[in-house]
Amino acid sequence: MRRQIRLLLLAFGIVQYSFAEVPDLEDIPQRFYSHFNKGDAAGLASLYSEDATFYSDAEPQLIVGRQDIKRYFDNLFNGASSHRLEPLESHWQKHENFAVRTATANVYMELKNGKKIGIPLRATYVYQKESKGWLIIHQQATQQPTMSDRK
Repeated sequence: MRRQIRLLLLAFGIVQYSFAEVPDLEDIPQRFYSHFNKGDAAGLASLYSEDATFYSDAEPQLIVGRQDIKRYFDNLFNGASSHRLEPLESHWQKHENFAVRTATANVYMELKNGKKIGIPLRATYVYQKESKGWLIIHQQATQQPTMSDRK
């Protein structure tokens, strides 16, 4: 009987641990902002599927795959002495096995040369429910035009 209880507790612990590792769809944006603000490229990359795609107008070409997405964020963080992503608005379209989120945010960075920049961004994220939970399968981030850009 004790052995069965221990096995049951062990199994419950493993199931509970595995669920804790899989972010809920609604948790992913907060994890994204947290990893970004800590400069944690590996943490950010863990939110993407293995074959995810990422387009940023800061890069000349499409970034494909979790490792290249990690490399992109590593390079971004290595070029700055500080960085902060501040979310503004977000809108979800949720379906059974996929979701789309459009969002706006401001990115503030101080580059290693001392230059401070603030960039208004808009982004679209496509999420898919995979065997390990929800992951980003595509992201497109572009700089929002400001009113002075439109003149």
